[in-house]
Amino acid sequence: MILMKKKLTQKQMHENWLIIHRFEHEEEPKKWLVNDKTYTGDYHKDWLWIMPVILKIGEETGYELVMKFNESYWNKFGNDPLEDKNFGGYENPFEIYKAVVAFLKWYNKNKK
Repeated sequence: MILMKKKLTQKQMHENWLIIHRFEHEEEPKKWLVNDKTYTGDYHKDWLWIMPVILKIGEETGYELVMKFNESYWNKFGNDPLEDKNFGGYENPFEIYKAVVAFLKWYNKNKK
């Protein structure tokens, strides 16, 4: 299992928020939020923010996030698109957030 231990910068957190927001809402966020490089939302720390995104990923892509206590990974009929990356489990919401961001980056790059 590979865990991403690297601490994210404020800029990375803001960029990740933009990725999640655009997927979840399918629209550009308000310009002042885009320009406020310190805004990160609460996806990284609040289950009420991240769970709707996980559900939407499942509905729109067919992938599910398999979450165990100390590991999680993406799955679609036995295939994990991020085979080289497993994430921490639901004991740490930040690990689930990183799993969502990694998946959305992969999805945005590979969707047809």
